[in-house]
Amino acid sequence: FVSDEVLADGAEVAVLNASGTEGLAREVAKQFETTGIRVVEIDRSDTMAFKCQVKGDLKKHKITLEYLINYFDCDKSEGSSGNSQFELVIILGSEY
Repeated sequence: FVSDEVLADGAEVAVLNASGTEGLAREVAKQFETTGIRVVEIDRSDTMAFKCQVKGDLKKHKITLEYLINYFDCDKSEGSSGNSQFELVIILGSEY
């Protein structure tokens, strides 16, 4: 279901697969898009991770951030997303 608040927040996100599970980022990106999150890139991470993390400008898109934390059990990590062209980067770890 689409969240009107998330849709209005307008965050553009990248979804990175750091789990080692082929196709996970694409599958999860589809789930994100059904809630109103605008996924602009899907890729693999250069490193492995354990849990779901959200990086980037966490103050700019608080609604999307809170949605990801509450409904997708992601942790937040203030600071650079590693790629400044994306407002938020979601890193999916092996325990996502």
